[in-house]
Amino acid sequence: MMHTLTKTGYDQFVNELDSLTKARPEALVNMVRMRELGDLSENAGYRAARSKLSRIDNRIRFVDRLLATSKVVTPNDNQSIVSLGTTVKIRDQEQKEMIYHVVDTIEIDLTKLNISTRCPLGKALMGKCRGDKVTITTIFGHKTYQIVDIL
Repeated sequence: MMHTLTKTGYDQFVNELDSLTKARPEALVNMVRMRELGDLSENAGYRAARSKLSRIDNRIRFVDRLLATSKVVTPNDNQSIVSLGTTVKIRDQEQKEMIYHVVDTIEIDLTKLNISTRCPLGKALMGKCRGDKVTITTIFGHKTYQIVDIL
């Protein structure tokens, strides 16, 4: 599956791959050390070390494949249209303002206020301009947002 990443997202995955690659030798040494302690059927330390190494290896394969099959995009230069990679400031009906960074689903991180191009709000914002209004349907009813600025 082809993913589209922002430059920031791509860099984060490169850093994660680097960290995992550096952590792997220590995890391998720990697993070997635990295996030398004796009976593997009753060695919880060995099972935990093997599990950790397996998680690292699986994540390395995933991130490596992701980076190899992803396309890096840059946001629109004119910043007049919401697109992948842009940051958008919106205002809801209660005049509460929110700022979101528009990313593909693989980069979602709610702690960083990323919003996916595939979620209802992200999908509605795509291709819209400053001043446009979008309405989405939620489990609580319809919500309308106005695009205040595209940063």
